[in-house]
Amino acid sequence: MRAVLGILAMSGLLALAANDGLAIRKRPVRAPIPPPHITSIVPTSGPIAGGTRLTINGSGLFPGGGVSVDGEPVTEVTFHGGSQITFATPPHDNGYAVIAIATAQGRATAEFLYVPPALSELQPGGITTVAGIGFYLGEGRDGRQVPVKMSDFAIAPDGTAYLAEAGHAMIRRVTPEGTIERFAGVGPELLDLGPPLGDEGPALEAALNAPTDAKIGPDGALYVVDTQNQRIRRIDLTTSVVTTVVGSGPIACVECGTYAGDDGFATAARLNSPNQIAFDAAGSMYILDVWNARVRKVSGGIITTVAGNGIKGFSGDGGPAVDARIDPGANYDYGALKVDASGNIFIAEHGNRLVRRVDAGTGIIDTVLGGGNEIDDGVGAREVRLPELFGIALDTERRLYFTDYGRIRRVESDGKVRTLLGAAPHETGFSEDGTALSEARLTAPLRMHVQPGGDLYFMEFNGKRLRKIPLSGTGVLTTIAGIEPYAVGENGPGTAALLDLDMHQAVIDPSGELIFGGSMRIRRLKRDGTVKTIPGGYPSFGIAVDKSGRVLVSDWGVGRIESDGNYTQLTQWDRGFSGDGGPASAAMLDNAQALAVDSKGNIFVADSYNHRIRRIDAVTGIITTVAGTAPAHPPDALVPNRSSGDGGPAIAAEMNSPVWIAVDALDRIYVADTDRIRRIDDDGIIRTVVSSCLGALGTNLRGEVFVFCNSEVRRIDGIEQWTRLARFGAPQHGGDGLSTDDAGIGFVGGLAVDDAGIVYLIDAASLRVRAVRPR
Repeated sequence: MRAVLGILAMSGLLALAANDGLAIRKRPVRAPIPPPHITSIVPTSGPIAGGTRLTINGSGLFPGGGVSVDGEPVTEVTFHGGSQITFATPPHDNGYAVIAIATAQGRATAEFLYVPPALSELQPGGITTVAGIGFYLGEGRDGRQVPVKMSDFAIAPDGTAYLAEAGHAMIRRVTPEGTIERFAGVGPELLDLGPPLGDEGPALEAALNAPTDAKIGPDGALYVVDTQNQRIRRIDLTTSVVTTVVGSGPIACVECGTYAGDDGFATAARLNSPNQIAFDAAGSMYILDVWNARVRKVSGGIITTVAGNGIKGFSGDGGPAVDARIDPGANYDYGALKVDASGNIFIAEHGNRLVRRVDAGTGIIDTVLGGGNEIDDGVGAREVRLPELFGIALDTERRLYFTDYGRIRRVESDGKVRTLLGAAPHETGFSEDGTALSEARLTAPLRMHVQPGGDLYFMEFNGKRLRKIPLSGTGVLTTIAGIEPYAVGENGPGTAALLDLDMHQAVIDPSGELIFGGSMRIRRLKRDGTVKTIPGGYPSFGIAVDKSGRVLVSDWGVGRIESDGNYTQLTQWDRGFSGDGGPASAAMLDNAQALAVDSKGNIFVADSYNHRIRRIDAVTGIITTVAGTAPAHPPDALVPNRSSGDGGPAIAAEMNSPVWIAVDALDRIYVADTDRIRRIDDDGIIRTVVSSCLGALGTNLRGEVFVFCNSEVRRIDGIEQWTRLARFGAPQHGGDGLSTDDAGIGFVGGLAVDDAGIVYLIDAASLRVRAVRPR
């Protein structure tokens, strides 16, 4: 007799039958357990206090690895036959939390929105969040529906994109299927707790402090520039184990005598804010060591300098690169580094607005792009003027690509420059995926890379969208990651919106609604709690409203959003100092910051890097300096200045890069300068009104002036006189629904007060707008 095995349909029983069919024995068998899958959660939101009874529906929902909320285990969970789970939500800050269910078969996630108390529910002196969900990763989502903030990126041979997100303290990965997930780094919140560096451990547990670049090395590993840890880290893509391959940790400083490492082991060397790496065909690594003003090479574990003498500036063309002065720039997004197939090094020097080449054979450095006065196509590479220079790339034909305002351009084999993507200077915009390359418009393209297959990948919107285009054929735009210029929660409830905040001014408009910047847009917080994007909005720091109710913004210069949504530039885009006594439309400013408008409609702007306050006349449009003087300096370079001149004419006083300004009901100008608040009276004399205080300034519609400093919101009543409106008990976000005495707040980038006395604070550190009810 032969036995025949089979599973009786739908029975879950194993059947053993004889070949003559006379005997059947049934034994129970366990059917395969499917991986967990979530179809819905009910409800989708609840209060930050917790206690919401949450029902999760789906399949494969069995006990196993447990249930967690943002990584914290939930202990009291009820399982209902694999198709449902119920539990009560724990307390949590406002914003989206990831609900995760893990079993032996896999992991499933969903999102739950925690909602803060409504402003109307607060007791006097209480605080709550009125807009913003804080830090948001969108783990497990389509990468094209999630905000990103790259400094650079890498593309692996299988198409996986690795995003170096300095501000998020992590590397995220977009799989070939399009899903985004955290790959390395603990993130900013855990980083603040000072975790161990994480060498020889898993990448997800490593402390990455401002990772600014990632590259696939010749050995197939991912190399990460760990800028603020002053190291280059290697992540094995098979084991995910992290090791340090360059850098010992302490900062190198030429002036301080702590620069070290050349001709020794790379792991013992000292770096100073490296932000780019590249590899040559032999496997040697090149490092753009920004604040050491050098390019350094690691070969066989030994580090040397191959370009730069350690002093920022420009010199040395035609001579040895190691004797030259180079200037990559001053922050994470400045400077770029590439090496061609022959080992020639290309350095994008943002500080000099040039691309320079170090010959692999001779070590001689020369300028190959920039230094001219032309901005149009068809001219030689040395004839081009580069108002901005962020990214460069090389293709297999050794053609040089570069980003320039809203364009990606290429130096052709005949040495002439041609635009590949984008329009004329300043004609920026956004083009949806699928747009033909000949019709595309770009905004703020930064770093880019040409892949071996012939596609050009580039970052747009200052690193908030990763896109690619083919370099052959007609082709169209394609997005890999990022949601800009759109945003999570756009034009919906403020407490469900993702905000990208920094030192952004806030103002109450004539209707009593709050207007604030961030996320490369201008937004209005309406009385019903929704956040609406103002058409025509641009990235900005300064925001004001003129006498006609039009919104004024500052970015590279000063602009105005017209009533029809069109944008009018009031000053030049180029940075520098010029134009006093003439039309503002011909004037240059350098890092324009806060704006204010007086009772006559005159516009005041903090011309920060020029250390001045400048005024645009409401009638004539003439621009003049009303306060501040400083020596000449290169454009877009912060050269520290003194703060002096109290009791004398403001026009002769010195200020140190003023950021926040305000104008009161008497048209007196307030300036946050160094460690004090100064005031320029109608007689032109400048004096200190609040000492030992530096922070965001704001006003209300009555023309009263407020300042946030020393963890307090103060109304300035006179010289060394103020009224405390709120004091915070902790220097970090927390305490929604509580009194400010028991709550915390981080860095405040702006503030405004409405006619009801409600204080709105741009809590930049937590990416939220918060409101305090008056006592």
